[in-house]
Amino acid sequence: MTNRSISLGLFFIAMTTLLFELNLIKIYDTLWSSNLSYMVISIAMFALGVAGIYSSLFPIKPNALGGKVLPILSTLFAITIIGSFWVINAFPFRLELLSQPMFMAGDYMISIGLRNIFASMAYITVPFFFSGLILTFLFSSYAKDIQRLYFYDLVGASIGCIIIIPLISRVAPEGLIIIAAGLSMLAAAIFWNSKIVTGLIGLLSIIIIASPFVRDNYMSLDLQENKRGILNYRDKVELTYWDPMARIDVIDYRGAADSKQGIKWIAYDGGNQTSYFYRFDGDYDQVRKDVEAGNYKAHFWGPFVLPSHYLKRDTDQDVLIIGSAGGQEMTAALTYGAKTVDAIELVGKVVDLGKTRYAEYTGNVF
Repeated sequence: MTNRSISLGLFFIAMTTLLFELNLIKIYDTLWSSNLSYMVISIAMFALGVAGIYSSLFPIKPNALGGKVLPILSTLFAITIIGSFWVINAFPFRLELLSQPMFMAGDYMISIGLRNIFASMAYITVPFFFSGLILTFLFSSYAKDIQRLYFYDLVGASIGCIIIIPLISRVAPEGLIIIAAGLSMLAAAIFWNSKIVTGLIGLLSIIIIASPFVRDNYMSLDLQENKRGILNYRDKVELTYWDPMARIDVIDYRGAADSKQGIKWIAYDGGNQTSYFYRFDGDYDQVRKDVEAGNYKAHFWGPFVLPSHYLKRDTDQDVLIIGSAGGQEMTAALTYGAKTVDAIELVGKVVDLGKTRYAEYTGNVF
């Protein structure tokens, strides 16, 4: 292999590793609880470390596997990335599953939840183990070029972290899994010495990478943890969107036919956090009357939205809202006579929905 092919192959392996790792964090943050999702970081680091130890105890010779160590390992990396689709869906985890027995192991009862979380986390080590073997092989076999290799490693890893931001909204995490597998196959193509094989595998890799952009009927990942009861509303989901900050599910939560009390539930990351679009006709005077009559629930999720705005009422106040979410704070500010309202929101799609699809529903408060 030439120095160029070694460097480019390393570049794509590093990119794939970080892209896949961050994507798994997003996936498990939505399907499971946010605390459990960050186990992915520890597991990835553990698997990379195990690969380093394995390579020290059982060094891989450059002529092993017919001199095709790198393309074979890169292909296995790609295959195990795709396999994560099946594992994530085949071993769903919910907290209540921890109390559901499965089988006896000696004097101990093993629960379905324990089995599923162990199976999922154990499988995740496999692709990162293959990635670790590739990195260890390259760094040890071409140690004299470590400065150049480390440069390509860092650049590839940083790009893998960056590209998830624009891509997740375009292809969702399911598509990112496919793209990650395609990038690993592209590394395998680069590592081959044969121009014909490189061309064929390279073409296949490009097709794999492009497929999420042209079709969206590939395997989907379903919510697993019933956070805030979201699984009870699966048939009422109106829209699902992956913002770079969070997955958004907009759910017809209360009384679609009720012209006064309609609510759209905005569930962030499968219910980790919550906000709401309230049906509103734009009559702020009526909001004040409703609140004074004790009927704040027609417009706000709780009374805690109101006090700061009420205490500054009718003073031509300038209001800054950090975290505008579904717009209740903005409604409260305008109800009590704010002169200006500056609203800041991290999840841009919520603002976009408030200005477009749900603009009329929310009384154009955005």
